[in-house]
Amino acid sequence: MNRDQNLTALRPIIDSINISDCVSIAETFQNQVLRPILKLQSEIILLLFTNYIKKTHADFLKFSEFDRKKVITQILQKDLTLRNLLIGMVIGMMSVTELNTYYENEPELKKRTVKMLITRLIDQL
Repeated sequence: MNRDQNLTALRPIIDSINISDCVSIAETFQNQVLRPILKLQSEIILLLFTNYIKKTHADFLKFSEFDRKKVITQILQKDLTLRNLLIGMVIGMMSVTELNTYYENEPELKKRTVKMLITRLIDQL
C-alpha cells in the first residue's frame, strides 16, 4: 500500500453521513474527508489544546460553559499559530488528491475545518 491508501485506511468510518445528501464540493469533502480525519485526530487535538489552555488560561475550568465556548472560539479565531497548527494536523492526514481538492477550495474548507475544530473542542471540554 502507498501513503494515500494507508492514510485513508486509518480513518474511522462515520455511518451517520449520507453522502448523497451533500450539495456542494465543500460539504462532500467535509463529510468524506474532514469529519473522519477530525475523529481520528481527536485525542491529539484535545491534548494539544488542553496544554495550550493550561499555559494561557489557567482558570479555564472555573469558567462557565458559555465563557468556555467563547474562549475556545476566540482562541481559534485570533491565535493564528495554534489555528494553523491544528489545521496542519488535519492537512497532514490527507491524501495527495484530497490535498489538491483542499487547496482548490481552501477558503471555504479552512473555514469549515475551524468551525468543526471549535465544535469538537467545545463538546469535549
